[in-house]
Amino acid sequence: MSNDFWSKLNLRRLKGYFLIVPTFLFELIFFIVPLIIVFVYSFSKVDSFGRITFEFTLQNYFNVLTPEFSRTILRTLGIAALSTLACLIIGYPVAYYIGFKAKSRQNILVMLIIIPFWLSFVARTYSIISIFSTNGILNQILTFLGFVGDKPQWLYTWYSVVFGMVYNYLPMMVLPIYASVEKLNPQYLEAAQSLGASPINAFFKVTLPLTLPGVFAGSILVFIPSVGEFLIPELLGGIEWYMIGNHLWIIFLTMGNYPLGSALSIVLILLVILITLLYIKYFAKEVELSF
Repeated sequence: MSNDFWSKLNLRRLKGYFLIVPTFLFELIFFIVPLIIVFVYSFSKVDSFGRITFEFTLQNYFNVLTPEFSRTILRTLGIAALSTLACLIIGYPVAYYIGFKAKSRQNILVMLIIIPFWLSFVARTYSIISIFSTNGILNQILTFLGFVGDKPQWLYTWYSVVFGMVYNYLPMMVLPIYASVEKLNPQYLEAAQSLGASPINAFFKVTLPLTLPGVFAGSILVFIPSVGEFLIPELLGGIEWYMIGNHLWIIFLTMGNYPLGSALSIVLILLVILITLLYIKYFAKEVELSF
């Protein structure tokens, strides 16, 4: 009896290991190994002929700390944070409406939010150019209404980059918050109102704390890809508003300086991990206290 029990237990464990092996191999081949290669490259040198020599040096990391790269890193983090905040401000009311006020139309509204993902990311970004260009839709509308004389420059600015981020990543904020709102028990709100809480107080004391997990998930899903974004600043921001992804493209593919690009990549990864861990530490604590 005992031997049968342990044999079944070992068989169950083997089945569990068998299920995680494909995922582990995928992570090992396509994530861990490339990351190790980038890490090794970051400590190497480039000789006068452009050849990479694997001689240990920290000069690449010192070069990353120059004012040019420091400004780019701060610009990247600032635009990513602002885009995340804008997605939260816009996305939360949308998710709240779908979860609470549109019970009979939830499936249709969720489908409308998902539909943009069926289109090419490049096509969606190019569509913004037709709106923000000098002779674009926005300037034509403002001119027709008499709000502007000379057509202002909307394209190749920081707010066109933020707009592109929000336009492309907004569904990634709405859907997690909607999942939290949809699971919220309406009886909690009824209990708060029966105890004399106004709708505003009920929202800030009950609804918002209980939907913080969705806010947390949506913020992570928007912030991390925004930090590594390349196409949106390339098409909508121009050289003045290049982000880290654009500099990495230039360093790797134009300059061929793999050690410097690897060092910049490692610094960016560490910064994102640090910010994410701090966010998890303090935000997760707020989520726990809310319950």
